[in-house]
Amino acid sequence: MDEKAAVERIERQWKRSTLEVEYLLRLARTPSPALADHLNRLADSNGWSHDAGFPQIPWRRWVSVVAIYCRESYAGLVRAAADFSMLRFVTGLLEELHSSEALEAVVAITLSQRERLSTDRSARHDIIDALNLIAMRVSRASDLAIPQSDFTAVRDFLHDSASCAASEGEWGSILCALRYFGDNASLQIVECCPALPEHWEGARRAAIRGIKKTIRKQARVA
Repeated sequence: MDEKAAVERIERQWKRSTLEVEYLLRLARTPSPALADHLNRLADSNGWSHDAGFPQIPWRRWVSVVAIYCRESYAGLVRAAADFSMLRFVTGLLEELHSSEALEAVVAITLSQRERLSTDRSARHDIIDALNLIAMRVSRASDLAIPQSDFTAVRDFLHDSASCAASEGEWGSILCALRYFGDNASLQIVECCPALPEHWEGARRAAIRGIKKTIRKQARVA
């Protein structure tokens, strides 16, 4: 990869107002310290801010997350996510990488920050969405290769989250994630889920099918 040329292309998109976050995150698929350096120079030269508010995009935070990954790999992202102001940026990058290592990272974040996630609804929603999206993409190519103890802990986290879900969006995210981490107890939670608008009923049915598939897979392994 020619890091300098790739970053120059990003800068041209920025100046044409056609740059999207996904274009920046895709650069991280071939990480290197040189890429981090070039991106930091780009952010400095264009005055990108960490704290731009909606509808502006905080480009500097996205650059910071990519730079952390370029220098420290997944372990660096797990450490960065301990700062909840960075969490949605970390999960956004992990969702773009959608590798088995990305799944391991978001599981590690979930377990290390579980107590704090129990009291921060927004952060909890970000994590559950990431668990769902990355597990969905990884499972298309292979089984979810995480330790059984972590698998169980994630399931327990999702069950706890269901006990305090207050909105249809929260329920929808939990149902989707349980497709990959659920067990027989999860089926009961899904079946007892409050009535949801029709556009979420498909998620409920998919959750039941996915959980039953997961149970069958685990039975074969056992």
